[in-house]
Amino acid sequence: MGTIAQPLINSIVVALGVVAITLVLATPAAYSHSRLDFGGKGKSFILIFLPRIIPVMIMALPFFILFLRIGLTNTHLGLMLVHSVITIPMATWILRDFFDGIPKDYEEAAMVDGATRFQALVKVLAPLLSPGLIAVATFALMTSWGEFFFALTLTENLTLPPYILSFKSTQRLEYGQLAASVIIASIPPFALATILQKYLTKAIVVGALKR
Repeated sequence: MGTIAQPLINSIVVALGVVAITLVLATPAAYSHSRLDFGGKGKSFILIFLPRIIPVMIMALPFFILFLRIGLTNTHLGLMLVHSVITIPMATWILRDFFDGIPKDYEEAAMVDGATRFQALVKVLAPLLSPGLIAVATFALMTSWGEFFFALTLTENLTLPPYILSFKSTQRLEYGQLAASVIIASIPPFALATILQKYLTKAIVVGALKR
């Protein structure tokens, strides 16, 4: 079964990749649904949420067949993409609510001064959006860190959840190694949640007030 070091490193790499993909894709999606008016806006937002509605067991087989054909099974990138499909819908929802809470006057003033919409987003809105970005990054990281089903079906003990399961067999259960692995796997998300608790709380409060 090997040591826990490699699955731990793999989990960190995959989780950080999911955070990057989620932020890069969810931020402009949330901005467009908060600030822009375009045809089918409501329907497109519903489409973004389809992956959250479809059970993971239904999505697993199509992903497995696709990744098998293009060579992404048992890879960091493949797992990053699948996990991002799970995290982007909720991240878009959270960030849209944060964008809604920022007055449009800030970016409009920046564009009057000559900034493009993208520059206004990066230089003006992003600093104001930092609590939301941190909350979304934390959500994406913790979701990827603990995701089990896709990690089990699309990889061979690449990350911690399926690796920990390997300590259980039909013949025996290795209690010592299982307990140690669970403790080690729990430390990073627990520490991160403790440090960033106020941002997570703010994200929850903003979402609740918007509803």
